Amino acid sequence: MIDRLPGEYAILLLEDFLFTGTVDTERVKRLVQIARQEQLGCLRLSPYPAPTRKIARFPELGELERGADYRVSTQAAIWRLSTLRRLLHPSFSAWQFELTGSPLSNHLPGEFWSVWVPALVYRHGVERGKWMRQGLAICHEAGVAVDLTSRPQMTPKDEAQSRSSNWKSRIARCLPRAIRRRIWPPPSVSHLLAEIDLDG
Repeated sequence: MIDRLPGEYAILLLEDFLFTGTVDTERVKRLVQIARQEQLGCLRLSPYPAPTRKIARFPELGELERGADYRVSTQAAIWRLSTLRRLLHPSFSAWQFELTGSPLSNHLPGEFWSVWVPALVYRHGVERGKWMRQGLAICHEAGVAVDLTSRPQMTPKDEAQSRSSNWKSRIARCLPRAIRRRIWPPPSVSHLLAEIDLDG
């Protein structure tokens, strides 16, 4: 599908990102222009996680430095298509795209930047293959009917497991990076480097 897109850049959004605020089209257009002008590999439109270094000439943006956790993310972003293509392996799930793509991105040309303040305001509606209550509420408010026979709603047990997982992630992010890396070392990407064109 990437090969069928015209141009050098595209905005990537997952299908369950449900907008909860008005889109500032002019700001998004300006960010696309910056991504092209600076030849960025990626410009994230949602700061989750936040950038790791300030950029003096662009106060609203920061750099996602090489080695940063979740440097590659499925959050809304402007992607240089050649960079995105190198990070998409046929065997990857969305989770593997983030976990393995982050260390893989350290070897690719082009910087990865992010906004400090969201350029797009949205909530995701589906988790672990099931509708979340917040997603259903957003659809209901917008007058969009949801077919729960094809994708069920999360049960209270599902929601409890999701909350538990989210708390573990938040606690882990509070640990110093060196300790996080010792507990959860990043996956090796040496076998993937031979498969991709690092310079092209």
